[in-house]
Amino acid sequence: MRAWWIPRRAFLFPKESGVKLIVNGEAYEAKRHESVSALLEEMGIGGRPVVVVLNDEVIPSSSRSARGLREGDCVELFRLVGGG
Repeated sequence: MRAWWIPRRAFLFPKESGVKLIVNGEAYEAKRHESVSALLEEMGIGGRPVVVVLNDEVIPSSSRSARGLREGDCVELFRLVGGG
């Protein structure tokens, strides 16, 4: 008969869940919060031209993949519209 060992840390630390954010003034739980780019992909707007403001700081598209998200962050998304 074999004995199975389960690491104790599996019980101490629950599986990581989403991060609670405020997106455009509404509560949002992001499952992918490793980067702003991952959040945009999760929301279905990755690749679209949007302006991202994270905690009152504009995040350029070149920095979105390196910028992580934390609990309570405030994200504002703006779509660019042409016209005259």
